[in-house]
This record gives sequence, C-alpha cells and structure tokens, in this order.
Amino acid sequence: MKKVINWTMLSKLLGLALLVAWGGCQPKPEESPGQKRESSAELQKRLEQDYQDHPGDAKAKEELVMFLQRQGVNFEIKKQPGEAEQFYRRALELDPKNAHTHFLLGNLLIRSQRYEDGIQELNNVVSLNPTYSDKLYELLGQAYAATGQADKAKDAYLKHLTLSPASLSSYRALAKLYRDQGLAQEAAQSETLAEDIARWGYPDRGYQSKSLEEWLQDAQSGHGRGMGEGLGAAGSEAGLAEGEGIVHRGPGAKRRALALYNVATYYDRAINDKDIGSFEKANKSWKEYKTFAKGLPEEKAYEKVVKSHLEELKLRKKGLMKAQDLMPAEEVLGKTRQLNQSLQQMPMALAKLEKKTQGSEGEAGRKVAELKSRLSALDLASYQRRLQEVNHAAVKLMNRKLQGDPGLTKADFSREAQALYERGRTIHAELKEAGFFDIEIEIRALAAQFQMKIPKHSGGEEEDGESE
Repeated sequence: MKKVINWTMLSKLLGLALLVAWGGCQPKPEESPGQKRESSAELQKRLEQDYQDHPGDAKAKEELVMFLQRQGVNFEIKKQPGEAEQFYRRALELDPKNAHTHFLLGNLLIRSQRYEDGIQELNNVVSLNPTYSDKLYELLGQAYAATGQADKAKDAYLKHLTLSPASLSSYRALAKLYRDQGLAQEAAQSETLAEDIARWGYPDRGYQSKSLEEWLQDAQSGHGRGMGEGLGAAGSEAGLAEGEGIVHRGPGAKRRALALYNVATYYDRAINDKDIGSFEKANKSWKEYKTFAKGLPEEKAYEKVVKSHLEELKLRKKGLMKAQDLMPAEEVLGKTRQLNQSLQQMPMALAKLEKKTQGSEGEAGRKVAELKSRLSALDLASYQRRLQEVNHAAVKLMNRKLQGDPGLTKADFSREAQALYERGRTIHAELKEAGFFDIEIEIRALAAQFQMKIPKHSGGEEEDGESE
C-alpha cells in the first residue's frame, strides 16, 4: 500500500525546524491577569513603528525581520502562499542580505512551481552563505531539473551529496537525469548507491576495493598502534579532544580516516543477529572512525551520517537484547566497557597534560608528576586484561542463548550473568580501593584548567550512550 505523505504536517515541521534553527522562536512575554494579548497585526504595527523611530537600531530591525519570517511560515502552513510571499519580501526590503529569508522565499517559490524565481532566490543564498544548508542544493537540483537544465541540476545534486552523503532522494534524482541523457552506466551507479544507502543507512565509500586486511593496514600504517586498542588507536595520532575539536597531525589523516570508515563498513555489514560480538566490533570500529574524523573538514558530513547510524545500531542491538531477554549480560558488557575506557583514557590524558606543563615549575607541573607517579603504581594492564576476560565471557554467554544452546536453561543464563556481574563489580571495588577513581577525578579537574575535554565513562558506573 502506498504511503500517503501528510504535507501539511511536513510543512509545519519544516517551518518550526527552520525557525528554531535560526533563533526565530522567541519566548513569549508573560501576560498579567486580565491583560489583552497583542494580535499579530498589532505586533507588526508596533515593530514597524519601533523600527521607523529607530532606523539605525540593529535590534529593532532584527526583531521586525524575524517577526516577518515567522508570519511567512505561518501563512505557508495555512496554505496561503501569496500572503507568505508578501511577508518574506517585506523582510528582504529591510535586510536584503539575510540568507535565511532568501531561502524561505526560494523554497516557497519552488514549491509553487515558480522555478526561475525560486532559483534566483536560492542562488542569492549561495552567494551570501554557500554552506547555509545541504537542503539548499537539493532544492536547486529540483528546480533546475524542472526547468530542463540537466547539467546544472546534476551539479546541484552532487554538491548536495558532498554535504549530505546519505541522501537517497539526490542519488535517485541523479539516476533519472543520467538515464534521460542516455548515460546508462552513471545511472546504474547512482541507483546502486541509492539501494545501498536504503539498505544500510550510510554510503559505501569503496570498501570492497580492498580487503579488510588491507584497510586495517592502511588504518595502522605509520602510527605505531593498532585498531585493537579502542579509542587509543585514534588517539595515537589525533590526541585528546581539545578546544573545538581534535588536532590531526601528519599528511596521512585523510587516508587513515577513509581506512577507518571502510574497516567499520566491513564489520558493520558482517553483523549477525546470532553473534553479539559482531555488534560490538562494528560499534567499536565506527566510534574509532568518528573519534579520528572529528576536526577533519572533509569528513564532517560522513561523521554526521555515522553518528546517526550508531544510534540505529544501538536501537537494533537493544531490540535484540530485549527480545531475547539478554539484558542482564548486556549490563555486564556496558559496565566493563566503560570502565575499560576510563583505564585507557587516563594515561593518555596525563601524557597530554605532561606535555602542556613541560618545563613548568609551577603547581600544575608538580601535580602532573604526582598523578603520573600514583597512576604508574597501579597495574592498569592487569585490570584491563581481567575486564576483557569478563567482556568476552559475557559475549560468549549471550551467543549461546542466541544460538539456542540446549544445555543453557533460563536459570543457568541468569546465574552465569550474575556471576559475571559480580566479577566486574569486584574489579571495580579493587580499583576504588587502589585509588584509581580519586586519581581520575584529579586528572579531570586538572584537564579542565587547561580546557581539555576528556570523554566521560562514569568511573565504571553505567552510562547510556556515548560521550563527546
């Protein structure tokens, strides 16, 4: 049965999203009891008068322009495009360089099939702010295609795909344009990419051009640390998050980012609902890519896609856990994984802090030396090894249940899951007794003084989701 799209609801959501994204929705002033609420016409009149009285007041102009934008969206929702256009054009009279208003008007004109006028408005947006929105280029592609400008339409769709590489609609539109031009090979390639995204939720970046082993080698080459070291693998070159992002060193960053992406693709497409370890491997690999890609401009669009895919993967795994009643063992996995990440992260953080305070004779330098000495006294490798053993045992236990092991009763599963939980709890208690979590708190406090961001893993306590 064909799905019917509720265009009214879609337009409402689009309008609301646009306004929220650009600060158009302002909190309403509180009304005193008995106070008459100001009508839209009265509000517009007051804002217009305020602007006329203070023509040089940027705030007065901004408030009026935002009001006009809101009114335009409201009339679009009411299916009154003529009135909406009037509000947008008045807003442009006041602020002709407002990219958001040009976009709103261009979107309205294209949906009203006034393509040439819409193209002009959207090109105004491109001139003012070429990275305004990936939706901008998709709309341009639609308008160019509708007016028979196939080459310009293809360019617009290709630009949209650089900003939104998982766009099914753009790949399908490209396939149609190629077919209409008799370019069968290009059309088939676009259709294949669209089908791939429809199935997997993220684009194929040529992972089958090399074997998994070759991509692993590309991901590791020249960096001295392997993929098996979790976040440390990415951190070996990228370091910890600092300021607005991660600073990447070396000319091979692009190559390594692609390799990490394709390694994750291999593992993701090998996920088996009878093997929880396959979920773990894919999830870990995507996070390694995401950690390394952060701060690389050419990976920004793919990083967003991967973030969304990780959420889908998490939901898929959670659904499987609940359906098969595996949550007790999954809790063990979550806790041991987070605790292990803290054990990995603290030495890295200290190394970064040591570099920042190198040569310093101040309090910070002495504190780093003290924390390093205290941390070195703990046998972290031993704790990590024990946590890995618990982790592997939990995965094995869940796989036995998923695969229908006749020798594993429900009571057996619960008992073994509880035993693994207690093993993990014992390790946590030993680390607490040894002072690891006190050291972690002090490292994080010192890192905050230097504006360093360290992912939070709750000191072994369960944390749903991931830290940025």
